[in-house]
Amino acid sequence: MTIESLKTQRANIRRNISRIRSVVDPNQRDEKSAPSQAELKCRLEILEAYFKQAISVQTQIEKECSEAQIAQAMLIAVVMGKVDPETKREWNKSLDYSTLPTWKLCMQYRTSSVIRCNQFKDMTVTERYEAAKRLSLCLNCLGKGHLAAV
Repeated sequence: MTIESLKTQRANIRRNISRIRSVVDPNQRDEKSAPSQAELKCRLEILEAYFKQAISVQTQIEKECSEAQIAQAMLIAVVMGKVDPETKREWNKSLDYSTLPTWKLCMQYRTSSVIRCNQFKDMTVTERYEAAKRLSLCLNCLGKGHLAAV
């Protein structure tokens, strides 16, 4: 089982749970389109199958990965969820999807290119502050796509 196949399964599960919710949740439908008992039963069976599939995927991951690898992958998912779209695209291109990514690799993509820029390094603190503001960079991490509260 590859990470790519897990991502596809996760997307399918989310899409189908959304479909089930639209049928069952009275706030998302009008009374005229109320589902029949048979349709509800069918949707419940689909949902149960997805839960079984999710448990199977979890079991597979637990067999193939250590707790540390799983924790690291979860942390990476959180961190990479906060990066700007360009960095996220580069990150996704770099993955081979046959193994879990490492924290070291993640930090190479998470570190802003501004930090690696010699011209930026040669600036005074005030100049770096002004450059970060001018470029709409986060004042905490110098990343794009979000701003630090000041």
